[in-house]
Amino acid sequence: SAILKTALILELKGRDNEALTYYKNAKDTNNPAGFIALANYLLRKNEYDKAIGVLDEAIKSIPKNIDAMELKGRVYLLERRYKESIIIFEEIKAINPEKGLQLLITTYVAMQDYKSALKELEDRLKLNPDRIDLMAEVSRVYVLMKDTQKAIENAKKIISKRPDSANGYMVLSIIHESQGDLKTAID
Repeated sequence: SAILKTALILELKGRDNEALTYYKNAKDTNNPAGFIALANYLLRKNEYDKAIGVLDEAIKSIPKNIDAMELKGRVYLLERRYKESIIIFEEIKAINPEKGLQLLITTYVAMQDYKSALKELEDRLKLNPDRIDLMAEVSRVYVLMKDTQKAIENAKKIISKRPDSANGYMVLSIIHESQGDLKTAID
């Protein structure tokens, strides 16, 4: 919208007070983009609590606003407020299982709670055991856990399910590379 473009131009010119006014005007239209733009502006100014307040307003105004929910969860993640982040991402998962799963995995890995990450992935794999992308993510988590053997076993499962796909071989190569075994990774 014109309001957001003007706000951005003013911000780029260093006219922050005027930019803030335009961002607030954009939010007041109750357009989801206006809320997100104002929250992002506040985040750029390191005003995390104010940004959370704007996102809370967005979610209250437009329930199930996944963009606002995701940004709020990411702010919590940035601040290492993992429990709050998980609560938000669980709500997203109830609305959009794929997006929620990705966000939860990111959070659990940031927390180094690899067992919870694996549980989320394994639960999803039970619903669709042929999901190569999820199997590859399981291998990545095993690498982070420094459980190379399980990572390799999982990569070999990918290869056995789809021998004509490069995915399993790429995962196996990444595992060997992470171990410093470049010769095997290249082979």
